[in-house]
Amino acid sequence: MAQSGAIDENTTTQIGLSLAENIQDVPQRKIYVISDLNITTNTSKEKVKKYVADIFSVYDKYKSTANVVKILQEFTENGEEASILLKLAPIVSQRTKAITELIKIQTPQSLAFQHLKLINTSQQVLENIYDMQNMENDPIVSFGAIVQYENNIFDLEKATNELSDAINIELNN
Repeated sequence: MAQSGAIDENTTTQIGLSLAENIQDVPQRKIYVISDLNITTNTSKEKVKKYVADIFSVYDKYKSTANVVKILQEFTENGEEASILLKLAPIVSQRTKAITELIKIQTPQSLAFQHLKLINTSQQVLENIYDMQNMENDPIVSFGAIVQYENNIFDLEKATNELSDAINIELNN
């Protein structure tokens, strides 16, 4: 059965909104497991302090001056011009390098679960940002990534807080 005729702007908008709402559960492509980590059985306070210093070192080294939210705002304010999303590339590069180094950090066994959660939630956010910049080639996936981004940032914040709490417990024992 063929259909002919024009689709009005309202119908197009409704289709777009429907697609965005239904693309909220795109599976994570890369999931790290505990065996990917560099785990040490040494859980002394000195080792935990070194671990914390190493984490801060990675984040300081790969700090990005670009801001995802500001880039997304610019994207929407400029009529959803896809080329604006290419500004996300340096963030993708920095986060990829940070995750690679986080995996290599010697992690006390008592913090391994929280460290793994930090890495996996960081990976989720990285995949969202990567997918966002691909608006011209795959707008459905790109819009899905934009929809998922806020929830994944929340999950990353939660993982960071859980790791921080676990570190404080280790240091105060």
